[in-house]
Amino acid sequence: MKRLFFLFAVLFSMQSAFSQNQLNDYKYIVIPAAYDFLGDTDQYRLNSLTRFLFKKDGFEVLSAGEQYPQDLAMNQCLALKADVEKQSGFLVTKLVIHLKDCQNNIVYSSAEGKSREKDFKAAYQAALKDAYKSIQALDYKYSGKEMVLSTPTQPQVVVKEEVKKPAPPKPPVVKETTQKPAPVKPSKPSISAEKSGAFLYAQPTATGYQLVDSTPKIVYILQRTGKENVYLLKNKNGIVYNRGGKWIVEYYEGDTQTAKVVDIKF
Repeated sequence: MKRLFFLFAVLFSMQSAFSQNQLNDYKYIVIPAAYDFLGDTDQYRLNSLTRFLFKKDGFEVLSAGEQYPQDLAMNQCLALKADVEKQSGFLVTKLVIHLKDCQNNIVYSSAEGKSREKDFKAAYQAALKDAYKSIQALDYKYSGKEMVLSTPTQPQVVVKEEVKKPAPPKPPVVKETTQKPAPVKPSKPSISAEKSGAFLYAQPTATGYQLVDSTPKIVYILQRTGKENVYLLKNKNGIVYNRGGKWIVEYYEGDTQTAKVVDIKF
């Protein structure tokens, strides 16, 4: 029995070391806007929480649909795609985090995260944090190795298209923030928006919009995600999206989550 236990311990340590070495070869983690088992964009804040957990442990995290860095645009095999899968369970919420390479092969699967919380949001978030503990234990550190595909299935066409049609360059942040946009007068704004002073005006930029108040002062900078009515917040770990006709700003600052409704005039 002791020999059997020792054998299992050795195999587990070898597997952990192998998984760690594998993850260290990838430079980026890409987080989708929604998980298949839920469907809605960032439902229960799971996608934002996934991004937050990976970023906190030193991973370079990107959101699917945002403009990729040049090295990733040239070689998409530098990134792993995060996916969360729900496992069946009675009165227990169970989640597993899968990390997939550019060929959609699973490179690493986390331990099963569990929660007995009754509230859906609390249960999913607790199970996700529990599952992430096994990834955190790998102590990730990028090795600098350039990942390339050696099989004929390498997505060469996608890479060529991105090289031929690069996204338009972002305007310098300083110029964008120092220019004083002309105030835009709202057409028949709601009384509640005028009283709260939270009415913001969307002005188009090369990558999305900048939201200014009546000062005018730039409050938020939005970047397109490829999904309708969903934007990333530049310089913040968060998103802006429309739900039920209302625009919602949600972001993390450290461990604190902030969510608020704003009135935007496009």
